[in-house]
Amino acid sequence: MSARFRVKRHKLDVVTRSPWVVRDRERPAFVGQYATLALAIRAIDNTVRRERGMPDRLDISVAEIREAMAS
Repeated sequence: MSARFRVKRHKLDVVTRSPWVVRDRERPAFVGQYATLALAIRAIDNTVRRERGMPDRLDISVAEIREAMAS
C-alpha cells in the first residue's frame, strides 16, 4: 500500500520561495507549494479533515508531527 500524499522538496540548486510540493495520489491533484515542511503537513491534515467534515486546524506543533510520524 502506498501513501496517499506525496511531499517532495525541490532540488537545492532551484531557487524558490516555496520549495515543498504536495500532491494527492488518489486524485490527479496538485495540493500546493509550501515554504516549510510543517506547512505542507498542515495542508495535508486540513485536506483530510475537510473530507471528514471537520474544521481546519490552524496550528500544529513539531511534537504532534513527530507523534503522527511515529505511529
